[in-house]
Amino acid sequence: MLPMFCTSLTRRDGKSVESCLNMWEEALMVVPEDAWANCVRHCEQIIEDWWKREVAFDDGDVAPLIINLNDDSDSE
Repeated sequence: MLPMFCTSLTRRDGKSVESCLNMWEEALMVVPEDAWANCVRHCEQIIEDWWKREVAFDDGDVAPLIINLNDDSDSE
């Protein structure tokens, strides 16, 4: 997968995509394994939390909002 910043950077500084990918790979190699594991765990938790919210929303926990367009608000 080509990091998005590689395509925009190569246009500006004239370096090749290969050069950008090499820099990207070097940067990834210096990140400690436990830091990656924490990032993955954090992302998985966010996904799981949002999934639970979506399921709760889809289960009908939220009452429908019904607006009667035939009511005349001036008649009160």
